[in-house]
Amino acid sequence: MPVATAAPASPMPSPVLAPAAPCTGAAPTPGQELARTQWAQSDAREQWLAARHGKYAPGGRARLAAAKAAYQQAREAFAAAARAFWASPEGHTYAAAQRAAGYLNH
Repeated sequence: MPVATAAPASPMPSPVLAPAAPCTGAAPTPGQELARTQWAQSDAREQWLAARHGKYAPGGRARLAAAKAAYQQAREAFAAAARAFWASPEGHTYAAAQRAAGYLNH
């Protein structure tokens, strides 16, 4: 009588999904907005760097100009979010903790 064996393991591991955050409808905190804009800035920079490599391809200059404009907008949004974060109570609390740990001198 044949013995039942388990199926061989898949070469690709199954993704582990994080639970979805509850949808409260609340506005993001300044720290969350700072993280979101930092992510967007990083993504826009990667797009701009990729467009630089293809600037001599047909339509490459237009893609480069569009990517550069998007990157500049992302940088401006990040700067605004950073100003809002450091002016918020969350930013003041973070700065106080950094000062207490000896990381900030001002």
